Amino acid sequence: MVPLYRSLMLFILLKCIFPEMDGFLSRASGSTIDWENLCHSEIEISAGAGEDVILPVNRLQTGAFSWRYDNGYHFLKIAETEPGEKIWGIEEPFTGRLSSTENGSLIITNVTTEDPRTYFEWPKGIWTDCIQEYNLRIYNNFPQKDPIVRRIDSVPLRYFCVSVIEIIVGEGGDVILPVLKGKTFDWRFDNGYQYRKFAKTKPDGTIWDIKEPFTGRLSSTENGSLIITNVTMKDPRTYVEWREELWPDCIQKYFVRVYKPLEAEDILIHHNVTGMGTCNITLTCAVAQPQVTVSWDETNQIGTEVEGDTLHIYNVDTNVTYSCTAQNPISRASRTINPWDLCYKGAEPEGPRPATVAPFSENALEENQILKDQGVPPPDLGTI
Repeated sequence: MVPLYRSLMLFILLKCIFPEMDGFLSRASGSTIDWENLCHSEIEISAGAGEDVILPVNRLQTGAFSWRYDNGYHFLKIAETEPGEKIWGIEEPFTGRLSSTENGSLIITNVTTEDPRTYFEWPKGIWTDCIQEYNLRIYNNFPQKDPIVRRIDSVPLRYFCVSVIEIIVGEGGDVILPVLKGKTFDWRFDNGYQYRKFAKTKPDGTIWDIKEPFTGRLSSTENGSLIITNVTMKDPRTYVEWREELWPDCIQKYFVRVYKPLEAEDILIHHNVTGMGTCNITLTCAVAQPQVTVSWDETNQIGTEVEGDTLHIYNVDTNVTYSCTAQNPISRASRTINPWDLCYKGAEPEGPRPATVAPFSENALEENQILKDQGVPPPDLGTI
């Protein structure tokens, strides 16, 4: 209890000396932002050097916003904003380059390849819903986009804005398509044949002319940005915002990438038991979803080897468990297994095994436990 008490008192003391910590600990302290504190939607923005970008605030938050960037060692504060185009506390290297939109989003002008790449928007409050993360990709020679050909409503390539906004979100989540300036905005999505109109917005939060498949799922922010709720895997991926003016500066393009949040049930663990007298086992972790990475923990145990998604365990210990963790851009999940329980089952049958079924049976484990409770000795592993 004494060490815990001292740690708590030290934390309170540091909060008093450095009130700006706000729970945002620097990398130098050995801490980073907890995964659970980040919003499930991650916003990625691509732009050419010299262009302007907008970091849209998370619509679920209200009040003032604290903006920081990651310099590889610390999360440094650069400014604070508030709805009503209010901004203050601007720090280097952004002096003279920051402004704010009507809803408190941050505008960075004249971006360069020397600017930071990762930013965070932290609502100022004791309890926050989540911390929004932004990733910027800045190019000296912005990559040429592929020509766009449509049967109807064709838009010449040169009319698109240089900056492209890409938003990553989990299925069932909400996204905001941010606008920079304008009086009225015409929203369209790409259905593979044309850019189809589906809504209009104005800076006062007005929205009208909503069409399928978005009925009941759209709203607007104070500056006319579009909010889409309950995003699904079937929703369009490409959207455009066209300012309804005689000669708009450019047409803004958005890419929305939707991912299914991972659960422990999505993780499949295949096994293969070998060995004479001792139990050696190979575990293979798999997830039937795109853009998922898997990893094993507890791999520093003696007698273990890892090869990508495969874990080799030699002379299995009865009390050691292992976990496979799967992660995609918006979530992560883990599944834990005790290899010793699988040793009772022996090797899997030869021949192809289904890719979507893990040979792990809770009933079999219960039956083994009943036999052990009745005093039935385990099988001789040397004869398997």
